[in-house]
Amino acid sequence: MPLQLIKNNLWGNISKLRITTLILTISAEFLLFIATLTPSWQVAEDTDIHRNIQSGLWIYCPGQSQCWYIFRGSSWLGGCLRSFKR
Repeated sequence: MPLQLIKNNLWGNISKLRITTLILTISAEFLLFIATLTPSWQVAEDTDIHRNIQSGLWIYCPGQSQCWYIFRGSSWLGGCLRSFKR
């Protein structure tokens, strides 16, 4: 009887651990998804020209002017794409 009690308690602890791990994994994946969707990753102040500059994973916003995508028309990206087409 004590062996059965120990087995039941062990399986109860393992299932609690699995549920906790599942909740933490889903939370982490959700936060990563939200972080990937938001284009602004860094905000800095350029003291020389008195502007706030926001640069992110794929977008660049220098102050009040128009934002642009970093990799659009970039020769670096074009070189990478040309090397894959070979």
